[in-house]
Amino acid sequence: MYWNDDSGKKPVYQVPDEVVDVSFAISCPTIPLDHAHALSSELLAVMPWLAEEAGAGVHLIHGAASGNGWFRPEDPGNEVLHLSRRPRMRLRIPQHRLDE
Repeated sequence: MYWNDDSGKKPVYQVPDEVVDVSFAISCPTIPLDHAHALSSELLAVMPWLAEEAGAGVHLIHGAASGNGWFRPEDPGNEVLHLSRRPRMRLRIPQHRLDE
């Protein structure tokens, strides 16, 4: 009898070759904690096809969770998310839309 370690592992998602991630630097110290709707609205104003394009999407913008004295606020009312110097805004788009 042999030991089988692979029994509970799920296959790793492989991004298809026709889909690419485009990365943009963010150069501000803070963004509103509840920025998702405003960001989505502006992206759709510039790229209306983003909502309907299969395989397209916007990755989360990650801020400081709990390091160097920063914390993620619990109330999104007027709170801001503190960013490090390395945050990126990433869009996942089909390769044929890359020039747009």
